[in-house]
This record gives sequence, structure tokens and C-alpha cells, in this order.
Amino acid sequence: MTKFRHVVFFFPLIICLSSGEVSSKTAPIIIDPSLLAFDTFPSISSSVKFFVGTIQGTLIEGSTDTIGFTRTGRKTKAPIICSPSSAIKESLQELFSKKGALASEKSSATFVIQVDILDFQLKETSRFLSQTMDAHIKLDVKMVDPYSTENSKRLIVESQNSKSALDTSKHAQEVMRGALESVLLEAIQNLSKS
Repeated sequence: MTKFRHVVFFFPLIICLSSGEVSSKTAPIIIDPSLLAFDTFPSISSSVKFFVGTIQGTLIEGSTDTIGFTRTGRKTKAPIICSPSSAIKESLQELFSKKGALASEKSSATFVIQVDILDFQLKETSRFLSQTMDAHIKLDVKMVDPYSTENSKRLIVESQNSKSALDTSKHAQEVMRGALESVLLEAIQNLSKS
């Protein structure tokens, strides 16, 4: 009889404790790493105008993608979602607009910027008392003359950024934004050289 009481007592306790181990679905974390301001910007001639053309990656331009996962509980993770192509396009348009170098149409541009997204991801590493969020971006950037295929430049640029904290979930946008700023500035600086 004593064995039976122990089983009856411990069975509900085991069920309660094991139910916490089941990975439950959590709401996605949506980020927008688009840049509204840049710390520095390469000098560009006032006569040069840029049109931001196609930005393509693994998805249709403007659609969202899961770029990583973040731990939200002991056994739960949430997907981190953003639109890489929209973030890149909006950031480039803002960058050129602030310098007065944005062309409203392809026909009025000196150069058209086209980007292929090769990698755009966040990776979170958990340790005993901290987490590290690493962002990695790799882009194939082309600067094309809209009237001549001979006058074009191409560059593959890559950037990384990371942050460590007790909980990095709230830093996902900041980490990705830092990597995006670095990769775009490097691309424009190198492509705009004569």
C-alpha cells in the first residue's frame, strides 16, 4: 500500500516537471535592421546619382525570412524574422538620399546598384550565464551603368557583428543593424572609388 501511495504522489509530480521540457511554440521576434542614419559616409561627387535597383536573395524582394533563432526560455526558442531585401534597399536609399545622390528613376541615374544577398543571418550561442548574438552578412554588390554594360563594377563584401549579454533576444536588431551598416559602407566606399 505504501508503494502505491508513493506512485500516486510522484506520478503527477513527474508529469508536471516533464511538461516543462516540451518545447512550446513562441511568437516570432520581428526586427527591422534598416538604417536611418550613418556614422560616416564616403565622399561622393555631387554629379553622381545612384538608383537602387534589384535586391535579391533566397526570397522574393520584400518578403520576410527567418534569419535565426533566440532562446526565450529554458527549452524554448523563437524565430527572428525580418526582410533582408527591404532592409538593404531602404538603407541604401536613405544613405544616398542624405548625400543628395539618390536618383528617383533608373533613367536619370549615373549608376544602378544591384545586390545579391549571399548570407544574412543571426546565430545565438548560449553559455552557462550569458549568450552571444553573432550577425553575419555577405553581399554581392554590383554598380552598373544603366546605358553601358562595359562601365560596371562588382564587389563581394562581408561583415560581422556580435554582442554578449545575459539575454541577447532584445539585442537582435541592434546586432544586425551594426553588421548592415558596416557592410554597406564598405561596399559603397570601394565601388565609388574611381
